[in-house]
Amino acid sequence: MANKNSQKVDALFVYGALMVIFLAATITSFLYINKLGQYDDEYLDAAFNIGIISQSVIPLSKEGALGNTNVAKTLADKGRHLAAFAEKFSNGNPATSLPPLQKSLSGLSSNIMKKANAISKSLYVIQKKHGTDQQAALRASDVVSQQAKSIVEDLNKVNKVISKGETHPYFLVGLIDHSMTTALGLATLLFLILMGDHIIRTTRQEEKAIQKAFTDNQDAIMNLLDDISSLADGDLSKEVRVSEDITGAIADSINYTVEELRSLVETIQGSATKVTETTLRTEVLTQSLAAANDDNERRISDINVTVSSVALDVQQMSEQAEEAAGLANSSATVAHEGSKVVKESIDSMNNVREQIQETSKRIKRLGESSQEIGDILEIISDIADQTNLLALNAAMQAAMAGEAGRGFAVVADEVQRLAERSSQATHQIEGLIKTIQSDTSEAINSMESSTSEVVLGADKIEAAGVSLTQIEETSVKLAANISALSDQAKTQSKRTREISESMGVVHGATTKSASETRETATLIGQLSGLSTLLKESVTGFTLPGDVNTESTNS
Repeated sequence: MANKNSQKVDALFVYGALMVIFLAATITSFLYINKLGQYDDEYLDAAFNIGIISQSVIPLSKEGALGNTNVAKTLADKGRHLAAFAEKFSNGNPATSLPPLQKSLSGLSSNIMKKANAISKSLYVIQKKHGTDQQAALRASDVVSQQAKSIVEDLNKVNKVISKGETHPYFLVGLIDHSMTTALGLATLLFLILMGDHIIRTTRQEEKAIQKAFTDNQDAIMNLLDDISSLADGDLSKEVRVSEDITGAIADSINYTVEELRSLVETIQGSATKVTETTLRTEVLTQSLAAANDDNERRISDINVTVSSVALDVQQMSEQAEEAAGLANSSATVAHEGSKVVKESIDSMNNVREQIQETSKRIKRLGESSQEIGDILEIISDIADQTNLLALNAAMQAAMAGEAGRGFAVVADEVQRLAERSSQATHQIEGLIKTIQSDTSEAINSMESSTSEVVLGADKIEAAGVSLTQIEETSVKLAANISALSDQAKTQSKRTREISESMGVVHGATTKSASETRETATLIGQLSGLSTLLKESVTGFTLPGDVNTESTNS
């Protein structure tokens, strides 16, 4: 491959060098042809100028050129142009210049310049002497005519020389040089074409060889991919075909990897099965142990609750006994004090009875006073009604009086409104008085009832005083018995608290053991799940033994 690449590089280098040479020769030929084209254009321009000069000189010779200086100037200008053209040829490129043509043109142009200057002088003489010396002017005109004819002849020679320039030997030499250059370029081009064709054929052959090798490699790779496609699906029962191409080493490596994967999958499957079986047995035992611990925990918890409840009850009983003893002592004291209070209550009840009776008398007097106020209000109401009637009559009289009674009518209206307000206030006060009378009557009845209740209460208080005396005697005896019971309850409460504390310790240990057992069962369940997942993760792989088993089953 390296030699072929080197040959291709050398061929391309030679091909590039030849192309550069060919381009240089072609560019030089184009420059020469362009130069000759420029000279051809100048030949045509010179011939055109010669024709113009010839056409200008002929009328000049016929008319005598009287007063015409433009023709002389034109001849002089064209002569200088021809001289410059000849000088350009004399300094041109040797490969494209035409020496005989240059020499002829140079001589003719010098001759034309001289004759043109002479014509210019003769024309000047003709113009100057035209009005004074007619004969001298005519002679000068003849001289101009002769010189013009001579110029025409010279120009015709120039025209002939230019027209013969295409067949001049030197010009033919230039054409031959140009043809040789063109032939050399064509030969070079032909050589390059042949060289390029050889390179192309060689390159195509190499490309075909490379394409064939690429196709073979591609086929080998596709075959390898077909073989390992089953591996991608987890089928480890097949091996990759080993060939002599570039995929042989890869196939060996893949087969080795498949063997290792088979061993790994078998190991994982066996380990996962053993772990699953072990975790299932352990999980069953752990669950049984957890259930037993939970049962023990519940029983100990119930015992602890019972003992705690008994301890609490004993403690409460002790406290209640102690409190009952205190209450018994307090009851005796309270009963004694109650007797005193009962006596004082009897005295107070008697005082209350007397005050209620006095209050009842005052309320009766208040009812009588409210009755008198009601009578007075009836009188005020009658006065308000009469005032209202009087105001109404006054208003009627004022209306009858017309404009004079308008002021009196206003006063009558105000009096009427005042009477109405007085009547309304009287009715309101009358309502209040009736309410007071009703409340007073009810208060009197209540006072009389309260007096009866006070008398009855005084009798009951006396009976309560007798009972309190008996309670005082009983409370003293009860306090002594309760005090002894309180001492026994305190001793029992202390022992019960000790038992409750011991049961609390046992319950804590049992609870911790049950919690740890449940946690262990949970972890074993998770381990069982992980082993199942591990086993499922390798179920996608197919081993040779699995294929044989499937074939036997089918």
